[in-house]
Amino acid sequence: MTSINIEKIRSELEQYTGNPAGDEPSVSMSAAARGIGVSVTAISQFLSGKYKGDNQKLARRVESWLQRVSERREYNEVFIETIDTFALRIIWKACRDAHIQNEMAVITGPSGVGKTRGLRAYAKENPDVVFLRVLPCYSMRDMLSEIHRMVGFSGHTRVTDMAADIIEKLKGSGRLLIIDEAEHLPYKALEMLRAIYDRAGVGIVLAGMRHLILNIRGSKGQFKQIYSRIGRHAEVPTMERHPEDIEKLVSHAIPGSNGIWKAFAEQTDNARQLEKLVKMSIQIAQKNDSPVTGQIVKQAKKYIII
Repeated sequence: MTSINIEKIRSELEQYTGNPAGDEPSVSMSAAARGIGVSVTAISQFLSGKYKGDNQKLARRVESWLQRVSERREYNEVFIETIDTFALRIIWKACRDAHIQNEMAVITGPSGVGKTRGLRAYAKENPDVVFLRVLPCYSMRDMLSEIHRMVGFSGHTRVTDMAADIIEKLKGSGRLLIIDEAEHLPYKALEMLRAIYDRAGVGIVLAGMRHLILNIRGSKGQFKQIYSRIGRHAEVPTMERHPEDIEKLVSHAIPGSNGIWKAFAEQTDNARQLEKLVKMSIQIAQKNDSPVTGQIVKQAKKYIII
């Protein structure tokens, strides 16, 4: 294996973490360490020439990271803003009703319709919202620990103590608790949320895929303690039923596109896929110094899964 010029790599790393060229922003030492996969101490020692480990091996890792950083800075990322759509209004209406009226609400819809984006936007606009996106592996304790931490506690104590802390903190606060991807929660976690709702009197929104409703009801309707408390159920539709949303999103992302939204509408009615298709189309157009055309949209489709 060809040896690496350690001094050259050290100098390049120092430029990125201290004195970047031109207008390029510097990268913190801790961010560099995370990207490279070593400790901050190791990076500091490497820069000062005092690293006692395998300098060639570390230099290769640094070189790989520097290349990635350089390519990312050249990559022209396209950001799609959250704008007012029919789906967003459904999500916000359900959240607002639960928030103002201290109710339990359920928001469901197929994957990719914009549930998480809408929920995040509502939480960002309303700082008193506790927003939790659960993982498929979450137990009742995992969920409680996250909420406990989010409302200002440690997240590390007995389940009964965490529940008591959360209820006391939220009681009479008028805040809203949003649980995204709630279909992953086990029954005990849903029951705990019901208990928090009963005792704290705050609004709770459960959002997820359509089978969340079955999880809340039970296969034989046996979970009445939970579903009888649901005051509102909102279903978020795909864009196929609201093509005006496709027009609005595409026109916002590509100003002056003169009806090109129809080319996008022919390819997808899924908000997440639409966003990916718009981004890819813009990037291809920019690379070719061309406006976005129907042909470019078709070309972009080949690079993503629809």
